This record gives sequence, C-alpha cells and structure tokens, in this order.
Amino acid sequence: MAVMAIRAARWFERCFLASLGLVVALAAWWLYIEPDPLVVHGGEVQTPIVARGDYIQVEWRAEKRSQCPAEAKYFIRDGQGNIWQLPGAGGFNPVGDGSIKIVRYRVKIPEAAEDGPAEFWETVTYRCNPLREHVIVKPRLKFTIAG
Repeated sequence: MAVMAIRAARWFERCFLASLGLVVALAAWWLYIEPDPLVVHGGEVQTPIVARGDYIQVEWRAEKRSQCPAEAKYFIRDGQGNIWQLPGAGGFNPVGDGSIKIVRYRVKIPEAAEDGPAEFWETVTYRCNPLREHVIVKPRLKFTIAG
C-alpha cells in the first residue's frame, strides 16, 4: 500500500512539474519571443499643404502579422509646437497574412491649429495576449498647415 502511495505521489509530482514547465514556456513565448504584430515599411502625407479645418490624406505601407485587436491614436504637432490628439480616422485594418498592404485614410486638422511646419504620427497598441501589449509608434510624417 505504501509503495502505491509513493508511486502515485511521484506521478502527480511529475505531472505538476511538466505542467509548470509548459506554463513557463508559454509565458516566455508571449513575453519575449512573439514577433511584433505590425511592421511599418514607410508612409507619407499625400496632401503636403493643408488648411486648418481641412483633411490630410495619409498613406502607410505596413505588414500586419497577426489578428490581434488594436487601438490607434493619431497626433499632430502644429507650427507652434502644440500637440493635438485627433479623433480616429477609421482607417482600414489590413488582414494579418504577412503581406505588405497600403492603407490610406483622412485626418481632420483642428481649426485652432497654428500655421507652419507640422508633423503627423500614429501610435497603435496591440493586445495579443494577457501578458503583453505591443505599442508601435509609426514614423513622423511632415506637412505644412497654411491658414
């Protein structure tokens, strides 16, 4: 009887250690090995000069590698250095098949933005698993605000 109890305890111990190893391996994958869900290959503003209250047309070339949910935030820095967070542009979310897609959308420039050289950029936050968020800051695109 005692031998059977010892064998059962060892079996449960091995199962527990194997399960623990699997959990550690999965956490390591999620935290360190998982690739970025988006790779940006470039972008440009299609309307290099825009009036306050008008729209700039933005184009990105990007490779989406996963189907993770994403939240995008849009920003401009106007001619006086003021930073404005803009409402969502409703750009299309490319399919995560690993191919390079061209994404175009319009963003409205605030009426109160100052004239002069300006920059547009976007941050995209992907939450692919419960342990890690990927925050990708796309390159800054230059344009001019002209009253």
